[in-house]
Amino acid sequence: MMTDTVLPLGMSMIKKSRFYTINELGGRMYTDITYDLGTAKGRRSYLSESKIKDPLMHSTLQEITNRQEYIKNIPKGPSSAISLEGRGAIIWRAISAYFRFNEKEIDAYVQRQKAAIEDARLKLEEISGAQALQFILDDQKNMRITISDPAGAGTILTAMLAAALIDRSVEKLTGEKTITNRLAKSVKHNVSSEMGLKLCEVSDIARDYPQVVAYLEETGEDLSFEALRKVEGGNQVADKFAEFLAEYGMRCTGEIDITRDRFRERPGVLSTSLLNNIKTLPAGYAAETFAQGEREVEELVEELVSKMEAAHGRRKAKKLRRQIKIFRTFVGVREYTKYFWMCYYDVYKQAIMKEVHKLADAGILKESKDAYYLSIDELLDVLKSGGVNQSLIEERKDAYRSYETLTPPRIIFSDGEVPPVSYSANIPSGALAGLAVSTGIVEGRARVVENLEDAHIKKGDILVTKFTDPSWTPIFVSLSGLVTEVGGMMSHGAVITREYGLPAVVGVVNATKLIKDGQRIRVNGTEGYVEILE
Repeated sequence: MMTDTVLPLGMSMIKKSRFYTINELGGRMYTDITYDLGTAKGRRSYLSESKIKDPLMHSTLQEITNRQEYIKNIPKGPSSAISLEGRGAIIWRAISAYFRFNEKEIDAYVQRQKAAIEDARLKLEEISGAQALQFILDDQKNMRITISDPAGAGTILTAMLAAALIDRSVEKLTGEKTITNRLAKSVKHNVSSEMGLKLCEVSDIARDYPQVVAYLEETGEDLSFEALRKVEGGNQVADKFAEFLAEYGMRCTGEIDITRDRFRERPGVLSTSLLNNIKTLPAGYAAETFAQGEREVEELVEELVSKMEAAHGRRKAKKLRRQIKIFRTFVGVREYTKYFWMCYYDVYKQAIMKEVHKLADAGILKESKDAYYLSIDELLDVLKSGGVNQSLIEERKDAYRSYETLTPPRIIFSDGEVPPVSYSANIPSGALAGLAVSTGIVEGRARVVENLEDAHIKKGDILVTKFTDPSWTPIFVSLSGLVTEVGGMMSHGAVITREYGLPAVVGVVNATKLIKDGQRIRVNGTEGYVEILE
């Protein structure tokens, strides 16, 4: 869920990757679903998908589909849907994984992904110039096939199937809806939540060296590994930090835009997170919290299985236990898909920027970042011709300065109509409605944050922001709750808060404007609303 602008190079790469059908307007991505709404199949598909991804959009789409005259007059046209590579194999893998449960296949899947990415990196090291960019363009199909490996995509479907079965049977048993929100705490194979825990390990080493802490406070985003190694304890911290970046350095805020600076390129953006951990969390906090989550889930599982056995017998209790094991084993795999996509993008970007720096050194580009205002095909033409249309670059820079001031609507008609969005939830007077994605109720100080580097969090704070992506995960270990303007049950913030056991409400319209930084708020992640207490 990304509402930021995407620069032309980034936009063109997303289009080439073809994971989504992408159009652009105002420097932002959108999907034209007009023709899909004209068919019963298309309406079912988008209503189902939006219910999971963004309930506000779902309710608006429902309203639109009720406009019979509008729907009737939609002409026939191409669907915006893109089929997964090897869809049949993915479905078969999902079914077989449920009945032939084997956790070791996840490790084999991860190794295949890493090997394919390393192969692309090695091939790009051997070529340069236009040949390198052409390889990247030609490699997009291979990337899609690799990322859609049935062992990954299939087990994600397996987890979804298990979740549906568990939620349905437990709701009948206890009355609690979406028990899997609580069962998703402290799961294995979640590469996004693991990132937050791994950064805590860097903090745990740094906290023992006052000069390192002072250096982080002084330099912030301007952190330099060379300078860090010159202070006492700097070598130890730099080595551990380098390990972290080797695993997660391809991540960043708005990471699907290849032009965004990765952690590897600007490690200083993590200085705030490191300091937050050092100042507000005890040593070993992340590992202990994860272990505590595992213990809590084990107790919950035993409670549920015991109730099932008492109510329906041993066979159904055994079946529930197995479903929970399948769910907890596979649910974290969902995060691998985007992780490996970003690993590919990191390899591609390094190769692209190597050629871009040559163009800048030769004076063909005024500066390297001018390349961000060209599409990948236009950049390829520059490499072939040795010339660039600088006026086009300046024109696009001016346009993007204007685009960044805009606030995109969730849905817009071709004639400019923006249909209203609203929840019909029964909530307390004055409360802000949203979608409950992680159960629990918490009160705390609201920290309204737009950029990761500005997230000065104290333990117990509640993060209020527009949306989160995996780059925000390191600060979640200090939070007590989350509120976002955009999101659904499977958005990043929802997934990570469930794993960390934090109450969360997403899809809260204008949350960052209505909630002031420092206000005390109450987040009800069970019913789906936020109350401003002061």
